[in-house]
Amino acid sequence: MKFSTQVKAECAAIPAKSPCCRKALLFGLLLRAEPAGEDAVGRDTDRLTVTYPVSQTADCDPATMATTLIRQVLGREAVLTRETRGGHRYTRLTFSSRQAAAVLRRLSALSGRDTCLEKEKSPADKGGVCQIPAADAVRELLSLHCPDCASHFLRGAFLACGTVSDPDKAFHMEFRIPDVGRAVCLLSLWEAAGLTPSLSRGDAVGGEYRICFKRIQSMQDALTYLGAVQAVFDLINIQIIHETRGNESRATNWEAANIRRSVGAGERHMNAIRHLEARELLLSLPAELQETARLRMLHPEMSLSELAAIHDPPITKSGLNHRLEKLVAAWERAEKPSPLT
Repeated sequence: MKFSTQVKAECAAIPAKSPCCRKALLFGLLLRAEPAGEDAVGRDTDRLTVTYPVSQTADCDPATMATTLIRQVLGREAVLTRETRGGHRYTRLTFSSRQAAAVLRRLSALSGRDTCLEKEKSPADKGGVCQIPAADAVRELLSLHCPDCASHFLRGAFLACGTVSDPDKAFHMEFRIPDVGRAVCLLSLWEAAGLTPSLSRGDAVGGEYRICFKRIQSMQDALTYLGAVQAVFDLINIQIIHETRGNESRATNWEAANIRRSVGAGERHMNAIRHLEARELLLSLPAELQETARLRMLHPEMSLSELAAIHDPPITKSGLNHRLEKLVAAWERAEKPSPLT
């Protein structure tokens, strides 16, 4: 089962006990609803339609939840029809409700102007192109009376138009909203909850608005607010695994770099000693350098620490490295051409 489906199943299992919370959950599920039928062109209509992707599990089917809540909250019956578009299956829900239609029209009119948003524009940026309504105004419009209503509304919106990527591949959670008014409504409620997701719009003309969480900490906070506690634990576990793998990878890279440096330095030392021997220059060097050169050639596999320990008397690793660098310097001096006199 996909991670997004698991999160939705957990959200769908949370009961909305009070009438106001059930109403908030319903309006969240209807956030993508549009006018239906001939009246949809040219004038307002009380007949609404909304499509949902067919869920992989019956536990988190938004169409079934919305149908039940429409009956309980609005006293209306919804008609369900199956559709297939682009190889994907959808359930279309159609019903009539003056109350729901009025709320959705007012939500769509919340923003001062419906202009194209800059990509990844922060909703908290005062220089943005859309106006974020006060959370109290949104609560009043949606009749969010109790402290739990806002989370139920956002939970319904996530079930209807939200997705979460596979956290093994990327950390990304988003809502796709059909118009800017409903998008800023969600932004206002998220900001009231202490979170600030990004807001952007698709490239296509009339593209949908996207509200995104792109950092694992903000995703965890958002899912906690929605009540998906198990999903948060799963994210934490995955984060720990990623950090452990990252630390192991960095340690491996660091060790490999050290080995490369050691091998490179060892080859340089050995080459210097070979050239000094070939030119019979070792005998002209101090006795301690001759001893170090002899031991290095006899034990090329030893580390500097091991090689320093077999000197008589033993010397320090830094002292050994100093001697080897003196041998390299002697070789470099011998390689330089004599200046013309």
